[in-house]
Amino acid sequence: MAKRKTSPHDHLVRHTLAIPENAAVVLQSVLPPKLLSRLDLTTLRREPGTFVDASDEARTDLLFSVRLDGRQVLLYLLIEHQSRPDPSMPLRMYVYFGRVWSALWGDGRREPLPIIVPVVLHHGPEGWTAPRSLGAMLDWADWDPGARALVARWVPDFELLIDDLARVPETALLARAGAPLGRVVVWVLRATRVGFGPTLLSRWARELDAAEASGAREAFLHVVQYLVGTDEGSALVEALEATLSGRVREVVMGLQKRWLDQGREEGREEGRKKGRAEILLKQLRLRFGRVPRATERRVRAASDAELERWAERVLSDGSLDDVLG
Repeated sequence: MAKRKTSPHDHLVRHTLAIPENAAVVLQSVLPPKLLSRLDLTTLRREPGTFVDASDEARTDLLFSVRLDGRQVLLYLLIEHQSRPDPSMPLRMYVYFGRVWSALWGDGRREPLPIIVPVVLHHGPEGWTAPRSLGAMLDWADWDPGARALVARWVPDFELLIDDLARVPETALLARAGAPLGRVVVWVLRATRVGFGPTLLSRWARELDAAEASGAREAFLHVVQYLVGTDEGSALVEALEATLSGRVREVVMGLQKRWLDQGREEGREEGRKKGRAEILLKQLRLRFGRVPRATERRVRAASDAELERWAERVLSDGSLDDVLG
């Protein structure tokens, strides 16, 4: 599939919930207890591939395999980043199922295709109000029960398992079993979209301590990068600041300084590029007279390589079109 765009949410999720022990914090909370009791979560393993639409920044998908009674099952975890639930999600999930199975079949597999369990992690502020099953999207409204029964066996249907973070109290997130980093990531996703309770900040600060001490250093740094590098995350860091331990505060301050230095360097580079564009425009005006507004916009939006190439041509090529050709 084509390469996906990457949003801050996508970056956070792919570097944290892609780790099985962190994803297990979500899966253990949304999968039915009777199913969980028959899954061996010690076998939970990330499988390669992404199956969402290539241009979609609103959601991230992760595919895991796990053993159920000795056989392989796929758990398809889709993280919904939109502020509103997607009413087409069951249909989208049906398409994603097809892509997963097609990829497996295309790899030369000729054994039975694995069962896929669809899980959606949603952190929109209003909660999930869209259809939860493919059947709910189908035109059954005017069908009498007898007619529906006649065709139902040939009509696909399934239900989404939805971890709807807007409906989950923060105290319940704190009580979730599993890796502290997994709890922190889910809380950050919830807190930046749904909100957070100030009275629980000290407890979340202790969770950050536990996550930092867990040894998953790289994944922890991705959480802090999200917190200091986005507007929503920065507000959360500001609220947490008084309760952070010295170790975590040091990491936060280090990354804040890095972001600030990077911003300054990007600003300097942008200034240099803007200056080069203005110098080139002056040269074009001196040689060719009036420069069309469309050409001015093109020069100001040009890459460094284009500006360098055009600057070399401006003294020798015959026309404005030749210079910018």
